Amino acid sequence: MRHFGIIANPVGHSLSPQFYAEAFKADSIDASFEPIELDASGLDLGVFLNAMRDGAYDGLAISHPFKEMCMKLVDEVDPVAQEIGAINTVVREGKKLIGYNTDWCGVERAMRAALEQNRKKMTTLKWKKIMLLGAGGVARAAAYAFRKAGAHVFLVNRTAEKGQEVAEKFGAEFVGDAAQASDGLEPYDIIFQATSAGMSSDISPLPISFWEDHGNGIAIESIYHPRMTRFLREAERAGWDIITGNHLFEGQWEEQYRLFKAAF
Repeated sequence: MRHFGIIANPVGHSLSPQFYAEAFKADSIDASFEPIELDASGLDLGVFLNAMRDGAYDGLAISHPFKEMCMKLVDEVDPVAQEIGAINTVVREGKKLIGYNTDWCGVERAMRAALEQNRKKMTTLKWKKIMLLGAGGVARAAAYAFRKAGAHVFLVNRTAEKGQEVAEKFGAEFVGDAAQASDGLEPYDIIFQATSAGMSSDISPLPISFWEDHGNGIAIESIYHPRMTRFLREAERAGWDIITGNHLFEGQWEEQYRLFKAAF
């Protein structure tokens, strides 16, 4: 039997165990998938990955807040993941751990959904103005995907140093924290929510007044549980089109599953 799992904190909301159980059954694969919650500080991460090297797991999905931490602890990083600066997938080959990033595939799927469903009849993201909220692993993957699409990205993050670092890396413009971003009247085509705000409490990274002051574009959420976050509810009430986080989850999961099966 092959052994897989997801590490996160918290991990209880994850749909990965359900998706993998159904996929393994459908493909007649003898494998298990386990939800694993480690300390958010990452203190146990090195010991856990060493156990994986010794055969405890064949593959891992990596979720918040470990995507950047894990990248520093694996033996090899895929070139795309290296460019993004975070991993969400680890595959064991012998005693070597290889890190990949499939989050950007999920972002591309969410972008396709946005272009197909929007009422503004956008057909491309080239030159479109996108506000990106966050500077963590998902935000990095989104910045990478948006740069590939030729969009003009405005990055918002509560920590200026990290926000400026990510913006510079991906050719984006750092505009400050949410309060500073709300002060301007820049109309945006897309707002992409890539923080953990709304995952465990009913909060939004943007003030409610933001939506009516900044146009009526498309709001994309990276969180899939709950499905309708406060970020999405407030955007929808103000007349914005919304894209839920399940698009991103399913897009990254499909590529991750392909990597797991390729390692059999």
